[in-house]
Amino acid sequence: MTTNIPIQWQVFYAGGEGINNRNTIRLVVTVVDFQCADAGLYQCQIFIPAPSHQANTTPVNITAKIGITQKDIYMTPHKKIIGEDIHSSVNTVGVEITLTCSFTGPANLQALWRRKKAGHEENYPYANNIKNSKPVFSVISGCNTYDYTSELKCTLEEKDNGTLYICVVMEDNIERSRKMFTNICSEQSTNNISPSKPGSRPDSAGSNVGTRVFGLLVVLVIIVVLIYFFVIQKNKQIESPEAYLCPVLPSGDWCGWC
Repeated sequence: MTTNIPIQWQVFYAGGEGINNRNTIRLVVTVVDFQCADAGLYQCQIFIPAPSHQANTTPVNITAKIGITQKDIYMTPHKKIIGEDIHSSVNTVGVEITLTCSFTGPANLQALWRRKKAGHEENYPYANNIKNSKPVFSVISGCNTYDYTSELKCTLEEKDNGTLYICVVMEDNIERSRKMFTNICSEQSTNNISPSKPGSRPDSAGSNVGTRVFGLLVVLVIIVVLIYFFVIQKNKQIESPEAYLCPVLPSGDWCGWC
């Protein structure tokens, strides 16, 4: 039995030592930490010196590739919602946001951006907003490894409120991994107020007070006008004797119905 084996291999050998098991030999090789460098064609060859004999097992081809590791989506600017997880943010309508998707794996991976709202999921429709960087090559544990980065940039609109953005890692048109991020839109600056819950708007107590004051002033003006016409004007008519004089006809006679 050869002893020229890699350190991460564990070899178990049994048989061929006595008259009862000389024709039965069992060899087990266990690769403890299989890496891309261990990939290749495996075959067992057995040599029997007396009588001279050699036996070969059927070759087995073992391949290897590095797995896929996807990071969480990173968003800028990121304003975390109080009490919510880090995979959500509240931003003002009109602000430009950038969503970054990063992942590591073998060659020929692609990033597919999708979005979901009100239970409906679809591919992100604006391809011009997506930028895919050239993969960066490296070798890890003997495996050819590539680092991928994809960015989605867009200007927030009111209709984007509550949208779930999804970055899907595709390999040969098959989904391998996905990460998600939720964006909440507000209609005013959130610098000095606590972010609202999804589906709600920032507090507008100041504007509500102004509206109530204006409404009260309108009511007061209406009351003053009514008092003027129905009280003051009527009193003027009572105090004026001309209001009770009968009109004189052109003939000089008094009107008979006065």
